[in-house]
Amino acid sequence: MKLIKTFSPLLIFAAMMLPEQRTYASKSYGRFSIGGFTATEKFASDNFGSNSNDEMVLSSRLFYKATSSGDGAWEFVSDLRDKHDFFDKLDRERLQLTDKNEFQARQLSTRWANPNGKVSASLGRFPVADVGAIYTDGLLAEYRWNPGFWSSLFGGKNPQSDSHSYLQFNPKANIVGTGITYQAKTGGWDKNFYLTHGLVSETYESETDRNFLFHQMNLQWQENSRILSLLYVDFIPRTYVQNGSFIWQQQYTENFASELGILGMDSIQYYRHQGVRETLPPSAYQEAQAKISLGNPRASKWTLAGLSGKRAYDQKDKTEASLSYFQTQLLTRKVDAYLKIGGRKNFISQDTFARTGFGYFSRKWEYNLDIEYSSEKYNDGTLMHPLVTEFSISNSLSRSLFWTGSVQRAADEKVTIITSFFKLSYRFGEAEGAPQRDTAPLWGPI
Repeated sequence: MKLIKTFSPLLIFAAMMLPEQRTYASKSYGRFSIGGFTATEKFASDNFGSNSNDEMVLSSRLFYKATSSGDGAWEFVSDLRDKHDFFDKLDRERLQLTDKNEFQARQLSTRWANPNGKVSASLGRFPVADVGAIYTDGLLAEYRWNPGFWSSLFGGKNPQSDSHSYLQFNPKANIVGTGITYQAKTGGWDKNFYLTHGLVSETYESETDRNFLFHQMNLQWQENSRILSLLYVDFIPRTYVQNGSFIWQQQYTENFASELGILGMDSIQYYRHQGVRETLPPSAYQEAQAKISLGNPRASKWTLAGLSGKRAYDQKDKTEASLSYFQTQLLTRKVDAYLKIGGRKNFISQDTFARTGFGYFSRKWEYNLDIEYSSEKYNDGTLMHPLVTEFSISNSLSRSLFWTGSVQRAADEKVTIITSFFKLSYRFGEAEGAPQRDTAPLWGPI
């Protein structure tokens, strides 16, 4: 009932649009997913009153989209999922849930696409991708100056808090913003240019909570040569970069490539990316990295990599150097493997590590096995030998039915953490199914 009350105006508007969509509908499709994960921690001692900490979460998700024909080309999109949806990620945040799981509307909106005109509009709850990873319960209007250049203006209630990854209706929180986007029409699939900027203001009970500038650029001039940049510049309480990244990937010849990267994140993003064994408090963090690759990624490749980073909270730093080897078509064209060795100063320890993995891919099946072993010597003299093993499997039962699952075990002298994950997805409607492959995919950025 809470969901219905919260979105009753949107549901009423959507219901008004549905008769027209039923009359002129040309395509509708959707996807239903259900699954769950369990996490079990077993400690070597019960100094804190217990030697175990268990967690189990069940989750479901329903996505549906309907598109009408005609000059207006109305669209209706609904994305309903659980509050603690884990289908898109499984990290430290998922292992420390303290409140109950509730159903949420991730997206519930109708859109007048107007493909033959210059003006389009959206109403409801929807993401505003051109101005950052934000959502609004409100209205968005777009104006296309030409097919590759458009601007937007939006406003409404703000359902997303910076401290949470889920959405919930908040009548006291407002958001308003504007954006301008350019996407070039290029001559081939290996060339692309996308540039967008947005200016957003968030208020809470009439007090300004956040003002920020968003920037994103994707520039690719050949198959494996690109520049990717992402930036959030906040103006409250001071002007600073909240989150940002810059990546330059350059392919010089068929067998020689390099990559340079800079990353900066606030404490919230740091917490969401922490490993399950890390115990340091969240902190703002900056990092720079470089890679040199020799070999053909379609056959075999060597990669030499290094990184350096520092936490702002306690000024602890991290450095790492590694050498890795990747081989496709190992014994058969459907198997690949990799090996990575290296050393690092990991804030409070000196580590050496080795990681290996194997993958098998066919038209309907995927298997992956990853194993990492480390020797960690901490500043207080403690010596740890963690072993992390993960096995994942997925299968396409048909073009409509798909399932995947994984099991991970992370253990050292103090604790053993075992997590398992399972998801079953059913696709329905008129959308074309994703193509199936019969060979191993290439490793690297997607």
